[in-house]
Amino acid sequence: QQQQQEQRGRAKQDSPNTSPCRELLELDDSSPSPTTGTAETTTTAETTTTAATTAKERSGPEASRPATPFSEPPSPVRGNIVANRSFGQFLWQEIFHEANVESDPVPLERDNRVWRFIFVPYELEKFVSFGLLVCLDCFLYNFTVLPLRLLVGLLRLPLCLLGRRLPSSLSCDLLRVALACSCLWFLLYACDASFFYHEIRGQAVVKLYVIINLFEVFDKLCTSFGQDILNTLYWTWNGEGLSARVVFYASVAAFYVCLHALINMLQVVTLSVAINSHSNVLLTIMISNQFVELKSNVFKKSDQLLLMQVSSSDIRERFQYIIMLLMITARNMAAFNWSTSYFHDELLPKLIEVYVSEMFVDWLKHAFMSNFNNLEPSVYVKFRQVLYKDVQCWSKESIVEGYNSRILKRLGFATLPLSCLFLYFMLQALPLPQTWYDYGLCGAVYICLLVIKLVLGVVVNGHSYSHMSAASPTPEDVALEQLCGPLDRRAGRSGKEKDVDLTS
Repeated sequence: QQQQQEQRGRAKQDSPNTSPCRELLELDDSSPSPTTGTAETTTTAETTTTAATTAKERSGPEASRPATPFSEPPSPVRGNIVANRSFGQFLWQEIFHEANVESDPVPLERDNRVWRFIFVPYELEKFVSFGLLVCLDCFLYNFTVLPLRLLVGLLRLPLCLLGRRLPSSLSCDLLRVALACSCLWFLLYACDASFFYHEIRGQAVVKLYVIINLFEVFDKLCTSFGQDILNTLYWTWNGEGLSARVVFYASVAAFYVCLHALINMLQVVTLSVAINSHSNVLLTIMISNQFVELKSNVFKKSDQLLLMQVSSSDIRERFQYIIMLLMITARNMAAFNWSTSYFHDELLPKLIEVYVSEMFVDWLKHAFMSNFNNLEPSVYVKFRQVLYKDVQCWSKESIVEGYNSRILKRLGFATLPLSCLFLYFMLQALPLPQTWYDYGLCGAVYICLLVIKLVLGVVVNGHSYSHMSAASPTPEDVALEQLCGPLDRRAGRSGKEKDVDLTS
């Protein structure tokens, strides 16, 4: 037994990968067993032969090399860390150490992350700019083309007495005008913006902060639910005509339009109080409230679909800010007798501050979202392709739901309540026409808006067609289109309801 232990000790010295656990096992196995004496003798002889062979193989120049479990000798840095040094040596090395790095092991990846963060705002603004043009085109449609459609519908109403039915698109436009008239009557005779202004102005700052967030939440809820109400009304009216269901849906739609317009009015009044406040405390709160979006969107995992939804929501919010600032400008300028000095000195800097803060928050939000989720700036090019296809498809689909209804669903933009509210503020700020000169001026303004609308529609459609024809779809674009659309929610309708008269 003593000879066996000595032989095993020499074998352990020769083997470089001996572990303490293996030593313990071998020590436990060293106790002889009464039943395996002969087998152990044979194993001992084999072990002795193997150890002798290993010693002969390592007797060359490699035998002088120290046995180490590492494939390579330890680096100087690891040696400096492990070595026992005094405090003076450690301090000397920390201050005067020198090291050279030949090249960055991953230079391309680091450069891409930096340039991605820089170029995301540029690509975002290109996408938002096209979306704002589309929103302006749909917004001007309610003030220019829709009145002409109303006139055509009124001229064709006598034909209904002869048994002829109005086209579906024209009848839905008449219903749309009726909803707008009911909403405008509600704003003019049941709401007072001055009363709301003084009530909100007298509240505490903490209450105003809660009110601002509350109005934003209700605005988003009304936008998401209101589109379904209006589309259901239009398709029920197109399929059944005048019936009890149509009357019920019309009542619900009128209530929705009035409620949404009232919420937008309260948002405009709150923003007006913040801009007209001399302490700038409320304006600071509203601007800081925009930075809350960074917390709600940046620090979470997102993909292309979520980024598309956030970008579409930003387009809608920015366009609403532009229209609200126009309402506030008209109301304040009317209160100060259209003084240009007041506009340049007091009003314009605050308007720029509100809009630039919204733009800056969008830049930071999308830059960090793209950086954290490894999304390239080229993803916004794909988003523009989706909007281009929506602009092209609106004329091919049913026009019953309204002008450019497909892209309005994509952006979540409700034009009818905002148009009624804008008309309400313009009627409050501008004097009513009393002479023929005033009526002629109103006609000239209408013609200018109509020309702007037609030119804008040509530009939007031509831009979308040219870019869609020049770019060939890739598999990633097809997958993104499958995620983002289509937005047709009438898959379960019968074929009779899908047949729409587009001859007009």
